[in-house]
Amino acid sequence: IDCEREVWLDGGCASMRVRGWRAGDRYQPLGMQGRKKLQDCFVDRGIERIERNRLPLVCGEEGDILWVPGLLQANSTALDPEHCKSALRLTYHPI
Repeated sequence: IDCEREVWLDGGCASMRVRGWRAGDRYQPLGMQGRKKLQDCFVDRGIERIERNRLPLVCGEEGDILWVPGLLQANSTALDPEHCKSALRLTYHPI
């Protein structure tokens, strides 16, 4: 799976919304112990400032960030084969 374009989320993430990036946004990338600033994630991945403003943030109903194209999905959305009853596939197509 190319995390820049596609992600599979646990189907339990039923309620979602999409918004733009804001300074100070943080999330917990897949496999990480703690939370990290999105700005730092963008810099680490070499995502230019102009592109950051175009990327959609997929958020859960509590406002937690689930996925941003180009970055790993959030730790909380990882598929667990033992407990997952459904999965949701999201694909990003930039204009």
